[in-house]
Amino acid sequence: FQAEDGIRDYKVTGVQTCALPISMVYGFDRFDPTFGWRTVPDLVRKPVFKGKWLTTNHEGDRDDHEWAESKPPGVATRVLAIGDSFTFGEEASNDETWPSLLARDLPQTEVLNAGVHGWGHDQMLLQLRRALPRWHPDAVVLGFFRDDLDRKSTRLNSSHLVISYAVFCLKKK
Repeated sequence: FQAEDGIRDYKVTGVQTCALPISMVYGFDRFDPTFGWRTVPDLVRKPVFKGKWLTTNHEGDRDDHEWAESKPPGVATRVLAIGDSFTFGEEASNDETWPSLLARDLPQTEVLNAGVHGWGHDQMLLQLRRALPRWHPDAVVLGFFRDDLDRKSTRLNSSHLVISYAVFCLKKK
């Protein structure tokens, strides 16, 4: 679908889940009650991935500045990149991620990197629902690979994270 159609034009028609305990993988993750985990906010050039660095904004998204609700002056196109570790840029510094390289190659284009490592399509859908009304992108790029179809979502069970298999079926209203 197109970003201007909005996620609200779709409804979830089915979900299947089962649970298994897990733990956080990296020190730059934090628990999130909606997504299971997100990147810690306000990191500044945190050393990660064998000499690479990570900077996040106040929301925990991979960027060195806050995102304005409206396109900044001089920006003709705003692209929202959502995805897994490939979009997030695992084993890369901020300026080496594909969203950063795309922004560098497209004049007057702002690319917002809203990818988070390890996310499955269910979490990406939640991220899309969060992002569309806040940042009003002109285009959305979903970066994923086949293994994401088998990824699990997380939820809180008592005092620990559990991993849940989840399949969301979408249907246009």
